[in-house]
Amino acid sequence: MVNYLRKKEDYVKSHIGQAINWHFNDDGEYMLTYLKKKKYQNKEIYLICYSGNRAAKAFNLLYISGFKNINYVKFGYDEFVENVGNEFTPATGECSCKSN
Repeated sequence: MVNYLRKKEDYVKSHIGQAINWHFNDDGEYMLTYLKKKKYQNKEIYLICYSGNRAAKAFNLLYISGFKNINYVKFGYDEFVENVGNEFTPATGECSCKSN
């Protein structure tokens, strides 16, 4: 699972497949509660934001909360898209994945 820490309007324009977008203005508490509820403590999680800063903060929060299979992307989404090239087709639209 990929977690974004980007503005909603940027996520809607372009994102990786079934990635979930989180606002990090609550210090990640909503994200943490959701992931614990869905039992993601042992699942592989990738964190990506604009520059790597929010992803690093989210990584630290999840790590001290017992999540062990987490990774953060040190560069931003835009750089990811530039480096992947034509093989990547971004998804668009709202994320329905947090509704259940």
